Amino acid sequence: HVVVMDDVATTGGSLAEAVRRVREERLVVDYCFVVVDREEGAQEKLSELGAKLYSLCRVSDIIR
Repeated sequence: HVVVMDDVATTGGSLAEAVRRVREERLVVDYCFVVVDREEGAQEKLSELGAKLYSLCRVSDIIR
């Protein structure tokens, strides 16, 4: 199993590409972890691939 990690998730494009590339190598990716989720579509994009996004915080937690 592989966990994809990044500092920030925005639209999820980079994370989704990483998930696809790892899966091309026939490895399992179910989870992605980031420090900050900017809440601009990454969670939905990863969900379409069957991966779940976890974050330490969301931008809405920071900017209130």
